[in-house]
Amino acid sequence: MDIGTPVAEVAPVPVKPYAGWLPGQSPKKALAQVGVRIIGWVCGVGHLSCPALDPETITLEKVEATPARCPHPETAQKMISLIDSVRLDCDSIGGTATFAALGVPPGWGEPVFDKLKADLAKAMLSLPAVTAFEYGSGFSASRMRGSEHNDLFVPRPDRPWGLGTEQNNHGGMLGGISSGENILTRVAIKPTSSISRPQKNGGSATESRGNPREGQTRPLPASKIYSHGGSHGGHRPDGSLPEAQGPVRLNPFR
Repeated sequence: MDIGTPVAEVAPVPVKPYAGWLPGQSPKKALAQVGVRIIGWVCGVGHLSCPALDPETITLEKVEATPARCPHPETAQKMISLIDSVRLDCDSIGGTATFAALGVPPGWGEPVFDKLKADLAKAMLSLPAVTAFEYGSGFSASRMRGSEHNDLFVPRPDRPWGLGTEQNNHGGMLGGISSGENILTRVAIKPTSSISRPQKNGGSATESRGNPREGQTRPLPASKIYSHGGSHGGHRPDGSLPEAQGPVRLNPFR
């Protein structure tokens, strides 16, 4: 077999376009027509991290239930408190976001060039403020032994060909090709540099930099980096803004 030939040929699936789709919605709607669901959520803010969640149980309604966009309610409330304290301190904070693609059939991608994981990494790292990308077990694999990380294939009636892995350490991608398991990726988002406190610039003087006006800080860019493009602007669950320096900028990268 030629080295550039895909392991599995996937027949193209006709996709019905819809004139009402907005930019960014078309790929999700097209994938939905072939049974693929995309979901994303904030899984960490600063030192806070939510426990491992089953992506198949997460819905957009659960993600959007709080302004932290974390579907784990207990962790979300802690994140909101931390974000409020950071905002009142006129500072910003980093975070992590998880993206999951559910129902991806096996065979998408290439074994050498145009690996599926490489294409996803390029897309994710092209997002503003993203500083790292991982999939599956990610960086934690560097602390494991082979006997720990090896993921045995087991019967899985809900997976294509009735076969899957015990832990999905490979994040749904093996050798650059989708395996039929859920694709799981995570990205790290740096804290925004535009904060409402004085900072030293390249000169000798100390002056406020980044924001031309007070109150334009977005304390958590991570809440903007996830699969659904909407934004609540950092409001509390009751719709109010925390008492800070002013309104929150909806687009932190402008």
